[in-house]
Amino acid sequence: MKKSFLLLMILSVLIGCTAKKKERTDFTINGTLTGITDGKVLLQKREAGAFITVDSAIISQGKFTLKDSIAMPEMFYLSIADKPEMLQLFVEASDITVTAHADSLANARVSGSITHNLYADYQKQTGTFDHRSDSIYQILLRAKDKKDLIVIHLQDSMLEATDKEKIEFTKNFITTNKTSVVAPFLVIQNAYMLTLKDLQDFYAAIDTSLTASKYMVKMKERIGILAKVEPGQSAPDFSLNTPEGKPLSLSSFKGKWLLIDFWASWCGPCRAENPNVVAIYKDFHKKGLEILGVSFDKTKKDWLKAISDDKLTWNHVSDLQYWNNAAGKLYGINSIPSNVLVDKEGKIVAKNLTGEDLRKKMKEIFK
Repeated sequence: MKKSFLLLMILSVLIGCTAKKKERTDFTINGTLTGITDGKVLLQKREAGAFITVDSAIISQGKFTLKDSIAMPEMFYLSIADKPEMLQLFVEASDITVTAHADSLANARVSGSITHNLYADYQKQTGTFDHRSDSIYQILLRAKDKKDLIVIHLQDSMLEATDKEKIEFTKNFITTNKTSVVAPFLVIQNAYMLTLKDLQDFYAAIDTSLTASKYMVKMKERIGILAKVEPGQSAPDFSLNTPEGKPLSLSSFKGKWLLIDFWASWCGPCRAENPNVVAIYKDFHKKGLEILGVSFDKTKKDWLKAISDDKLTWNHVSDLQYWNNAAGKLYGINSIPSNVLVDKEGKIVAKNLTGEDLRKKMKEIFK
């Protein structure tokens, strides 16, 4: 009797352990394309900034079939070889149907994936915000050409208000759909506009059945990174090369107030903010402010030209690795311009101060 009870206990533990492990199950994607009779389609995932092909199929008389297995719903990318357009497709363990014209794959009709339908609903609803932002931005560009300061100020305010509306809508959408893997996916997709507290709150709120999702894993990783670079924390040290090829470390600035400025020559908002940073440096450098520009550039030529054109006369470093910039990854930077203000003791004081907010902080420090 005791042996039978012990056996039952062992089996219960084993079954419990097995239940926790998410088994992979098969999915099938059947496609019908117009505007093309033959060719090749690719099904890819994005890992570490690169596309990895999971499966491919020959298009025969406008039709194709793709198959693989999956543990949890996940975002894939469907494309036709030699064509630039991609379809973002949430795949789950089911029979999925894709119908599209070969020249407008992104507008495909998709059925058979509940997860994809939810994501498509989000895209449709946020599309209204994007359309409004595009319209405002076009008016803003024309106003800047005419140097109409009144219209520029008005459109800037409208653009900011629209961005805030989209952020709030996204937050509500995530909370409302916390049992779908779309929720953590949207958190990661919009992480650049979410605070550490936002991420922590979402991680706690999203259903625990999704803990093994790659997007929840990424969320946890980002929370860990941002927690280390919050105001009050010691600024993590790093060393990158100057334009002359000499290593320059963050720790070499200890004993001075330092603004770490993350930017790139190709970043329009960065270049627009540079005149303000130049003015700040001019007014406060002699009082003790240092600036370290960390560039997300890909080519040295573009980097150096932007430094010269914008008259950025402070220290600069880069590894020319674009979004894989080592310092950027260390500080959790996934949008630029961004900055981090570090005090004389090497402690982080503030983050992402721009315009008048940055000047106000400098006046407070160097009064």
